[in-house]
Amino acid sequence: MNNVQRICEAAILAGIYRPAEVEYMLKNNIEIPLHTKSRWKKKGMRVKDNMEGIKTKLWLKKGKEDKYYLVDVVLYSDDMVEKTSWHQILSPVI
Repeated sequence: MNNVQRICEAAILAGIYRPAEVEYMLKNNIEIPLHTKSRWKKKGMRVKDNMEGIKTKLWLKKGKEDKYYLVDVVLYSDDMVEKTSWHQILSPVI
């Protein structure tokens, strides 16, 4: 099972999408909006406070060799994130 299949399965099991919705998204090349915190951050978004994501496992390449390992990840849907504002990025942590 590849990462796209794992994300689809997580979305269905969590009740975020029905199987028919996931199938439609895949057939029409629509990205399923379930990402890790770091991926959302790259998209200029941040996970809202007190949000509990969906725990699953994804394949991650480690090192220069073509070896992949299953790692535990937490995925967040698009309704669990908000646009990052500049003051959140630039303000120091106290």
